Amino acid sequence: MISGAVTNRYTEGLYGAAKDSGVVDAVDISLQEVAKALDSNPDFRVFLEHPVIPAKAKKELVGQVFGQAAQPLVVRFLDVLIDRKRAAYASAVAEAFHRRAEQERGHVIVHVESAQPLSEAETQAIRQKLASALNKEPQTIVEVNPALIAGYRFRIGNRILDATVRGALQQFSQKLTASGAVEEGIR
Repeated sequence: MISGAVTNRYTEGLYGAAKDSGVVDAVDISLQEVAKALDSNPDFRVFLEHPVIPAKAKKELVGQVFGQAAQPLVVRFLDVLIDRKRAAYASAVAEAFHRRAEQERGHVIVHVESAQPLSEAETQAIRQKLASALNKEPQTIVEVNPALIAGYRFRIGNRILDATVRGALQQFSQKLTASGAVEEGIR
């Protein structure tokens, strides 16, 4: 199980080292590539996370796969994760590092769920409203989720703003249940 506290500790350590070396952008790009490689190659992930495979073999493979392509600090960081039997944290650290780097750049990542596909004009209007509300430049990731019925759901970090019909119906149902309303036909 991935722990947020462990992820944050490794992320902050790596971010501090990258900032001190002036390579935050390069580390961010390399970490995103590592995460893509792990997500697209389940066998590679299993190999790195397997408790019986020796750390030396894992580090050799990481060197072969990422040695020339990735920022050297990222390769050293992966070696540390392997030595400490924390390779399972690589993707979580990549995501947290990216959020941290975007935050330092004055950007914020906003996941937008919509019941219907959005036009470019609608997406731009949402982006402008978010920018004025957050006082930061939002990087929006838009997903279509027909189960929402209508409206939007925004996720910024661990905060969620639900302005959907489905969310309103769920809140209404919870209020009815909490106030003692009995479902019809059930006693």
